[in-house]
Amino acid sequence: MFKVNSYIHLIGYFCFGIALLIAIDPGWSIWLGSLQYDLHEGENILPRLLVLLCSSVIVLLPFLGARRYWLLVYSLLLFPLCLLGYSFVLIQGQFTFWEVSIVINEWGLGADALSAFLPQVAMATGITLAVIVAIWVLRPRLTETQMPLSGQLLGSRRFQAALFLPWLLPTAYLLLAGGGYWINHFALPLKVPASLAFSLSHPVYVGPRNAVVLEAPATKPVNLIFIVDESVRGDFLGINNIDENTTPFLEAWQAHSPYENFGVVNSVSNCSAPSNLLLRTGADPEQAALSGELALKTANIFQYARHSGLRTVYLDAQVTPDRLQNYFTQAEISQLDQFVALQDQHNVEHHQLDHQLARDIIQQIKQQDQPLFIYANKIGAHFPYEATYPPEMQKTTTDKLNHYRQALRWNVDTFFKILLPRLKELKEPTLIVYTSDHGQGLGEHGNNSTHCLPTAVPAEQAKVPLLLFSLNTDAAQQYQLQPGQYSQFQVFSSLLNMMGYPSGKVRELFGQDLSQPWQGPRYFYSGDLVGNGQLSKNVF
Repeated sequence: MFKVNSYIHLIGYFCFGIALLIAIDPGWSIWLGSLQYDLHEGENILPRLLVLLCSSVIVLLPFLGARRYWLLVYSLLLFPLCLLGYSFVLIQGQFTFWEVSIVINEWGLGADALSAFLPQVAMATGITLAVIVAIWVLRPRLTETQMPLSGQLLGSRRFQAALFLPWLLPTAYLLLAGGGYWINHFALPLKVPASLAFSLSHPVYVGPRNAVVLEAPATKPVNLIFIVDESVRGDFLGINNIDENTTPFLEAWQAHSPYENFGVVNSVSNCSAPSNLLLRTGADPEQAALSGELALKTANIFQYARHSGLRTVYLDAQVTPDRLQNYFTQAEISQLDQFVALQDQHNVEHHQLDHQLARDIIQQIKQQDQPLFIYANKIGAHFPYEATYPPEMQKTTTDKLNHYRQALRWNVDTFFKILLPRLKELKEPTLIVYTSDHGQGLGEHGNNSTHCLPTAVPAEQAKVPLLLFSLNTDAAQQYQLQPGQYSQFQVFSSLLNMMGYPSGKVRELFGQDLSQPWQGPRYFYSGDLVGNGQLSKNVF
């Protein structure tokens, strides 16, 4: 039988270990607050309490073994799981299926994220290491010395191997569960691999898209270029804020070649993948979240462009052909006339990619044999900001805001300085719609997250620019501007109008266009769009 002090040690170990696991995720104050909220709403909290306690015990059990080699291997396996999850907790405030979606859709930006959030990752590293060491040091030893009557059994290799068997229970849950709801209540070291495994075993739809739902327009379209920037915050551009000096060229260009500036508008989402998906499809976010596959199956902007008589070209400065992102699929590529991944085609420095993109757009228009629709995805001002503009422009400062402003000046203003004059010289009638996928949080309200925050999202993450350039054509004369009163949700309908589709039918199917200010309150979405996680609607 156990000695009395062995019982106390064992009970104390599990209590202490569970307390540590709750402390790193979701955090004691958050956890107690959520329990109090559920009780107030009449929810039964017992199931999720049991899930957390049982999953915590599963994590803690293997530490009871006395074989140091096994414990070392186990600790080394736990460390990256806890580190990944806790890093997201410090940055995003949580680790859920939404964070898994970010990992899967933007895994190629992992090095950039590590650089941008190095303080949070460093803190997560230290705390994760401290938690594992604390559990290791304070564990009871199931040995014959401490438990004389049963120590021989408890200290055996077979028994200590059995301490790992409860890890099969979450695996069984993954195999049997139709949904992954309870995973959100697992202890963090189990939640991370379970969430990744569940998401990978339930991949999003990547097949062909549905046919277009509009008749082909009778009018002949002009060249249409849709430029989607990365992480460009609208109120940090000088054309929208007299206190900023980030867009001197665009301000000068407006004086002699007027363009339509819709001001600072709300993005459709505060994260790259869902924003680009909605901009490509015009899908209703709430319906998309309910069906899971709506935005992944509905006809995209390239199909409508082709249907209208435009040649379709997708230029992407962010990806390589074997590393697509933003829910872009090989099935979509197969429906394009041309797909160009700039990093595969050009051997240029990272900070030169957007300028090369401008030159590629010019070359596409110059060599056209029929009107073009070009969707251009930019590098923009994605973190780390200092990597997106030339080293020689970088002053001896570590100030994040200065780096961000320089990135905007280089990859927005100088980009257009290369693009607009050359396109105008070509004399080809061309419309350019410019916006960004989302805004950028720059430390406001104490948030570490720059974008993709799932809940309680500050409006800064959704403040984007929206511009319309009309070169060698008067096709944009219909717009009567009231800057600052528009929404990115109006872009898809407007692109279809510019392709020649009848505006009345377009508005009926896809909502308001940019011919009038947005009717009603403005908002944006955050979180998962394809049915695997939470989706929130935020006031702008």
